[in-house]
Amino acid sequence: APMGWQDIPGYSGFLPLYDRWVAQAKDGDVALEVGVALGHSIAYLARLVIDSGKEIAIFAVDPLNVRAI
Repeated sequence: APMGWQDIPGYSGFLPLYDRWVAQAKDGDVALEVGVALGHSIAYLARLVIDSGKEIAIFAVDPLNVRAI
């Protein structure tokens, strides 16, 4: 089976916010997540957008330098 957002390590206490946002979003809207770490929550958002059938652009940025940890 393909990997899903549930398979990505991480915790996101704000996933219900993404549920509400995608429900009210319109085609052409843009989502930006800053601080994506391993990608758990951005993968959740991507799945919501795909399942919604809406044309929403998603951008994700994380300045974390893993080698510095």
